[in-house]
Amino acid sequence: MTNEIKQHLERSEHFIKVAQDLAKLNYWEDVISRSYFSMFHSATAILLDINIQRSSHHALISAFGEYVAKKDLIDRKFHRYLLDAFSARNESDYLPIIDSTEEEAFSMINKAKELLKAVNEYLEKNE
Repeated sequence: MTNEIKQHLERSEHFIKVAQDLAKLNYWEDVISRSYFSMFHSATAILLDINIQRSSHHALISAFGEYVAKKDLIDRKFHRYLLDAFSARNESDYLPIIDSTEEEAFSMINKAKELLKAVNEYLEKNE
């Protein structure tokens, strides 16, 4: 595993911790945003492992679907997690009023944890 991949995994873990801290303050929109970025870094790590780099969020999510989900490197549900998280993050970061709930925020944290775990297991298995 390259140093760059390790850094993305560490960043993913960091964003989960930040999301959990923000949840204690009831900052649901920020929890959603940080959870998405955790997923973004997990997705980046697995793509880097198969020598794929993308520079935009849309391109990364598309590549994840094409080269990870469709090839069943990890469960296909994670592509849906990433798509949904991206959409929720856009709303939470850019819309003036959001009605994110505690339930949605904790669901997003759990999905970020689940994706990070799946990526770590894939990388460990394929080292």
